[in-house]
Amino acid sequence: MVRIIMNGCNGHMGQVISDLVSKDENAEIVAGVDLQDTGRYSYPVFTELGACDVKADVMIDFSSAKATDAVLEYCGSRELPLVLCTTGLSQEQLQKVEETAEKTAVLRSANMSLGINTLLKLLQDAAKVLAAAGFDMEIVDYLIQTVPFFMLGSTPYIYENGCYHEDRNGIQLKSHIQKLIFRDCIKATTIQGIYNLLISQSKVQKQFSNLNNQPSHWVNFQNGYFDAMEWKLIEHDTKYLMINQIPFSFYPEQAETALTNGIQIRKYLDFSIPDETDQQMFWQYLGYCMTTDTRFQKFLMIKR
Repeated sequence: MVRIIMNGCNGHMGQVISDLVSKDENAEIVAGVDLQDTGRYSYPVFTELGACDVKADVMIDFSSAKATDAVLEYCGSRELPLVLCTTGLSQEQLQKVEETAEKTAVLRSANMSLGINTLLKLLQDAAKVLAAAGFDMEIVDYLIQTVPFFMLGSTPYIYENGCYHEDRNGIQLKSHIQKLIFRDCIKATTIQGIYNLLISQSKVQKQFSNLNNQPSHWVNFQNGYFDAMEWKLIEHDTKYLMINQIPFSFYPEQAETALTNGIQIRKYLDFSIPDETDQQMFWQYLGYCMTTDTRFQKFLMIKR
C-alpha cells in the first residue's frame, strides 16, 4: 500500500487524484495540505505543511510556486520522495529541486493530468522492477562513486574528516544503502545482500601497502595535512588513505606562539633538558616521529 500526502488537495488536480486513489486498493492518501479544510475528504487536511506529521511513502504536489520552497524543504529534510507537478518555478527554485534530488527521489513534470493511475502503479512497483533489472548493482556503483571507503581484508574503512576510520560491522555503509532503497522494500536481508555485493568488488579492496600513501613528510591533523618541508597546511583529500590522525588542529603560523605559551612544556624541558640546543633537537625528533618517513634509522639519547 502506497501512502500519499496530497499537497494542494482542494485544487482541481488534487480532487482528481483523491478520487482516483479512493478507487485504487493499492494506494491511499493519508493526509492532505491546503489553505483550508473544506471537510470533503476522509483523510486529515493540514492548513500548514509543517504541521503535517503523518507518515507517508511519497508526496504529490499540485499547489503553487509560492509553496514550492517549503515543499522541497519538507521532503528533503525527511527524505520523502516527491512528485512535483507545480508549474512556474523560478531558476532558483529549479536549482533547489536539483539539490533536493540529492537527498531524496524527485519526479518533476509540468503536466501530470494524464497517467496518474500509471504513476501510482509505478510508485508501488518501482522497487521490484528495479531490483529485477539489477538495481542492486546500480546502488553498489553509486556508493563506490560517492562514498569514500575501502576494504582491508574483511574490515571496511570509511572516510570522515581527513581520516579513514574502521566501520565496525559495516554499520555506516549499511545506513547509506538503506537510504537508497524504496521504503516498502527495506529489509535486513535486502540491505545485507547489497552490502555483501558492495564489499566484494575488487576495486574497493586494499592492502596495507596501499595505506598512508601521502608524502612521507606530511603530518595529518584534524584541520589538514601539515607539510613539514614547505611549512604549510594542505586541505584534506580522500585519495590519501590515511588511517591515523593526530586528534588536534595545527596552525603553522602560530607555531612560535604555541611554544612560547606552553608554560608547562617549557618548565618540563628546562628541568629535564636544560641545554637549548638539545631542546631544539628534541623538538625535531618529536616532529620526525609524527611523519611516516622511515628512511633514517634514528634514536635519541638525552644526556643528563
